[in-house]
Amino acid sequence: HLEQVIALSSHTDEDYLKTCIQEGMLGAFMDGKLVGIIGTHKERAMGLLEVLPEYHSHHIGYYLEAAMINACLLQDRVPFARISIDNTASLQMQERLGMVINEHIVQVLLP
Repeated sequence: HLEQVIALSSHTDEDYLKTCIQEGMLGAFMDGKLVGIIGTHKERAMGLLEVLPEYHSHHIGYYLEAAMINACLLQDRVPFARISIDNTASLQMQERLGMVINEHIVQVLLP
């Protein structure tokens, strides 16, 4: 499903996406069509969550992340994600999933 993942993802590095698929990227399908994905980044943070806009009302992002949380736990890994503080929708979903929001804000400084 690499071509479908590339088309769906906001990441453009094909090799990076191949690695994410090999590491256990999950996909959501409706009527045989890939409508959402989630994976983990190199440092194992959950991310890469993408859902086709016409499927947002189906809560696919929620179910994909719940499945990824379970996959992490089954591998004895602590599920975690890095989320921008202004991404209100994602922060609310994390809380609905029972994730704990860290009170420490990490600031990334780019050169």
